Amino acid sequence: MISVVMAAYDRAATLPRAVDSVLGQSCRDWELIVVDDASADETAAVLQGYDDPRIHVFRHGRRRGAAAARNSGLDLMTGAWFAIVDPDDEIVPDALSTLLDTAAQTGAATVVCNCLDARTGRPTGRGHDIEGWKSEADTARLSVEGWGMHTTELLGGLRFDERLPGMECVLWTKLAHVAGRRYFVSSALRVSHGAGDGHVATARRPRHEQAAIDRALVDDPAYLEILRATDPGEYHRLLRRVWRAKVMSKIVGDRVSSSPERDAAA
Repeated sequence: MISVVMAAYDRAATLPRAVDSVLGQSCRDWELIVVDDASADETAAVLQGYDDPRIHVFRHGRRRGAAAARNSGLDLMTGAWFAIVDPDDEIVPDALSTLLDTAAQTGAATVVCNCLDARTGRPTGRGHDIEGWKSEADTARLSVEGWGMHTTELLGGLRFDERLPGMECVLWTKLAHVAGRRYFVSSALRVSHGAGDGHVATARRPRHEQAAIDRALVDDPAYLEILRATDPGEYHRLLRRVWRAKVMSKIVGDRVSSSPERDAAA
C-alpha cells in the first residue's frame, strides 16, 4: 500500500481537486492521510463530505505550519510507500500505479518524475529528459519541482525541519543521499497549480526570513555535508549569505551601542 500525505490549511477551495485526484487513481491500494492544520475556513466541512474508509483526517488544535502538518501525516502513515501531495495540486489517474510498477520493475526505493505546470502546460523548471537512474549529483544540478514516492523504510526517522518554511527540498536531499540513486520516470504525473519550492524560491523571501532559514541550514551538519558534496555552488552561496548576515548584524549592533541617544540615556 502507498500512503499519500496531504497537509491543508484554509484550502477549502482547492482541496476537492486534490482529494478527488487520489480517489480517481487506477491503483486502489492506498490510504490518504489529510492533516488539517487548524484551518479557519470550510476545510473541515469539505473533508467531512468524503465517505471512504481509506481517507483518514486529523486536525491540529492550533496552527503549527505546513512542515509540522506533513510530519504528523508521516508519523501516522502505515503504507510501505509514501508520497506527499499538496492540497492545491493534483495527480494524474495513473500516477500511483506508474510509480509502483516502475519500482517493481527496477527495484528502486525512490521513483521520481517531472511535474506539469497547470498555467503553462509545460514541465515545472528544468528537469530530466531521459528516463533512467539518476545520482545525487544529477538531482542537485536540476532546477525543478519534482514529485515521486519513497519507501517508508528509507524515510526512517527523517522528518521535515519545522524551522524551514517552504524548504521541503532539505528532506528530499537527505532521502536522495540515503537512497544513493533514484529512478526517474519521464512522464509528468503531478499537475502543479502553485509556485515551486526549494532553493529556486530563496531570492523572493524577505531578508530576515532568509537569514533565519540559512542559520537553520548551517546548524544541520548532515544536510550541510550532503550539500557540499553534491552542490558546491549552493553550499558556498549559503555560507556567504550567513557570513554577510553576521557581519551586518555586528555592524548594526555596534552602531546602536555607540549611538548618541544611547550614551545620553546612560
